[in-house]
Amino acid sequence: MEKRKDIKTLILQFEQVLMAGEKWLFSIEELLQISSYYVQENNKSLALKTIRYGLSYHAYSVELWQEKIHILSFFQDFNRAKATIIEALNLFPLDTDILIQKAILWIDTGQFDAGKIILEDLQSRTQNNEEVLFQLGNVALLEAKMDTAITFYKQAIEINIDHQAAFRELIFILEENKKLGEELIFFEELLDQNYYSYRHWYCLGYVYEHLSSYKKALQAFDYCYALNDQYEKVWYRMGNCYQMLKKPEQAIKSFKIALSAEGPRIATYNALANIFELQDEFGLAIKYYSKSLKLNPTQTDVSYCIGQCLSEQEKWLEAIHYFNNVLKLEPDYALAWQAIALAEYQLGNINSSIDAWEEACMLNPTEIDNWLNWSTIYFDLKDYDQASTLINRGLQECEAEWEMALLYYRNTVYLYSAGRYQEAITNLELALSLDFELHSELFDFFPTLTTHNLLLNIINQYRTK
Repeated sequence: MEKRKDIKTLILQFEQVLMAGEKWLFSIEELLQISSYYVQENNKSLALKTIRYGLSYHAYSVELWQEKIHILSFFQDFNRAKATIIEALNLFPLDTDILIQKAILWIDTGQFDAGKIILEDLQSRTQNNEEVLFQLGNVALLEAKMDTAITFYKQAIEINIDHQAAFRELIFILEENKKLGEELIFFEELLDQNYYSYRHWYCLGYVYEHLSSYKKALQAFDYCYALNDQYEKVWYRMGNCYQMLKKPEQAIKSFKIALSAEGPRIATYNALANIFELQDEFGLAIKYYSKSLKLNPTQTDVSYCIGQCLSEQEKWLEAIHYFNNVLKLEPDYALAWQAIALAEYQLGNINSSIDAWEEACMLNPTEIDNWLNWSTIYFDLKDYDQASTLINRGLQECEAEWEMALLYYRNTVYLYSAGRYQEAITNLELALSLDFELHSELFDFFPTLTTHNLLLNIINQYRTK
């Protein structure tokens, strides 16, 4: 909290200087902090104004030139970014970081070969620059040369175990190609060379976690913490492991320590909320989901989860409010339409429920529960023909035999209730031929049918087949 307060004080001071037209010498570090703040706030104009102000005092600061290139690239002002790179290279022709920025920008703007040549030239000159190796790994990835990408990422990590981007990319590729288990020895050998490095223990724990070896991961994270009890990020990972091992109390404790150590984080709030939701502690789940949503109100999944928790508490109107918030951001969120349909039905708003089910079925037609629930409304209204029509529409979307069987069993009820007995028998026979074991669904939905001997005789005929 204190760091954030200092940044705000710095921003206030800078903006007062700008407004008053005063001259004030900010350090390069302070200027970089200010520009970074404006980038995070998506304010390109003030970010660039900060750099211009800084360069008027520190004209030969390579850090400020690099930051200007970064800002222009971040906001996709590529032409100005290229012009700035050329200008910067006139001042710093051999600066590795600016040349890396040039290579990345050239690749991002379609000059792939030119960018690759810059990186290869840098590799021959710099030898052990982890950022050059990382970017060459990215190039190999774009070329679909997975083994080459893996080699470059591993070389970058060998030089700097803290290169998180290289580490994440390596883990991702190995997982995608099902090679993480094979490459475990790489991480173990790294640890052997640096046995008392807390960072190496952390990385090994991370790998074990991604291999679903949660107990080994926890051991590695414990060693990491024993070597450096100030390495705060270990608590979140431990919380994940405890959660996967179905140890909610330890997971909650770890996540709460993570919040205390690292401050508010969306992932940590969501993890805590998820645990409480699974334990049916919906009030606490809503509390932590809400904290997460406050940090980023555009999280549709989180709004949906809050709505679901409120539904579990039968707070239907409040639930609908959150589901509608989801739809404002993502109109095609089928689960939100489904949840609204159920909530509106509970409130007795039948027409609203029907409209919502129609949207849910349109967006996710292969979800047979949507067709079953939608048709049930018409069954309750004794509009059996319309209920049957919806089931027939659902049958056209089925992808598996058991799904078709469920719909045929339900249609049997609707047709029988409508007095369309021959069609009902036909549907029953189709259902039985597809999945006999599911015939209990027939009586679960409409127990009265257990007294109809004709239907029971047909079921018994298929029992012996």
